[in-house]
Amino acid sequence: MLADTAREIALPVELLRSDFVISMPKLKTHHWAGVTLAMKNLFGTVPGSLYGWPKNALHWAGIDGSILDINSSLPLPRFAIVDTARHADAKRARKVCAGLRAGEIVIFDKAYVDFTHLSELSGRGVWWVSRAKDNLQYQVVQRRLNKPEGNILRDEEIELTVPSSRAEYPKRLRRIVARVALDGQEVEMVFLTNNFQWAASSVAALYKARWQIEVFFKQIRQTLQLADFLGNSANAARWQVWMALLVHVLLGFLAAQSQWWHSFVRLWAVTRSALWLKLELVGLLRGYGTAGGDFRMLGQPEQGYLPGFG
Repeated sequence: MLADTAREIALPVELLRSDFVISMPKLKTHHWAGVTLAMKNLFGTVPGSLYGWPKNALHWAGIDGSILDINSSLPLPRFAIVDTARHADAKRARKVCAGLRAGEIVIFDKAYVDFTHLSELSGRGVWWVSRAKDNLQYQVVQRRLNKPEGNILRDEEIELTVPSSRAEYPKRLRRIVARVALDGQEVEMVFLTNNFQWAASSVAALYKARWQIEVFFKQIRQTLQLADFLGNSANAARWQVWMALLVHVLLGFLAAQSQWWHSFVRLWAVTRSALWLKLELVGLLRGYGTAGGDFRMLGQPEQGYLPGFG
């Protein structure tokens, strides 16, 4: 039960039927919950289809209590293998961005905000967009927006005020505050960018597009069950990854052909249930459902292929 709301908490049947659970978290902190180690890692076991993505309902209910309730709801012998996380996300980002050229765009989560790295990207002519950390200290140099326009609440040019951060990034930054639709609700987000020509709405739209990557990995890991590997060798793991990617492409093609309006999870469930039946699959998907869907997945032609694998 959730302690502060007296609601039952949903957990996967596979987890409750397990003989034991091994959690493999990173040794790091969380900006809301502090140090969580293996406890926060079990957040990933609750279904996103019920609690939103990334589990916003549990965040809003009180993340501290939610973490405790999830852990106390698993009366199982558990083990934790904690990674030291000696390679910080921001340091890994340098390797990923090493090959970017002038005019290209990179979109970061705020965990990757490293002002030295961002300054290097700006010097190379690479455009970047990120979310601002909650503790960002700055001063407004110029306001580009006198009053809110649509979903854009503020658009301003800023300079960092902490001496160390100012030394790492001495130039101006652009700070945009916007309302963004996330999981059917509008939330306020703060963005940073080094581009002063784009419309503020374009900056917000770029970062929102990044969430599609999160959705893609969720679909691959949870819906297509890529979290468990059938083989132990590197080659066996590669084959399973490629099979999952091919299934994802085929499902995207089916969604485009049938103008599928429901969720990816439901598309996978319907397709899997009809695989061994003598039914015309596209016709089945077109005729599925009379009560309407949640409209989270409208089939588009570009969903029929993976970018970079044309």
